Amino acid sequence: MKEEPQPLLQMNDRMMGTSNRDSAVHLLEEIRQLLSHMTLTEQKREQLLEAISVIEAEFEHDPPRKIIIDGMLRTMDDVEGIEFYCKRLKKVMRV
Repeated sequence: MKEEPQPLLQMNDRMMGTSNRDSAVHLLEEIRQLLSHMTLTEQKREQLLEAISVIEAEFEHDPPRKIIIDGMLRTMDDVEGIEFYCKRLKKVMRV
C-alpha cells in the first residue's frame, strides 16, 4: 500500500473550516513548493505553474468556473508526487 505524503504546510481542522478558497490557496502553495524540488523538465514545470496561476485567477470570478479548474487539475494530476494534493483540491473545490 502506497503511503500518502505528509503536507509540507500543516493544515488543521480550523483551517479546513475557514473557506474552500483559503484551503485551495494553501494546497496550491504546497504544490508550488513541491514543484520547486521536483526533477521536471523546464517546460513541464512552467506548464504546471501556469495551471496553478489559472486556478488562482479563477478565484477572482464569482463563482469560479469549475470547468476551468477541473481542466487545470487534469493537467496536474498525472504528475507523480502531487497527485495527493490534486485529489484534495478536487474535494475542496468540489470539481
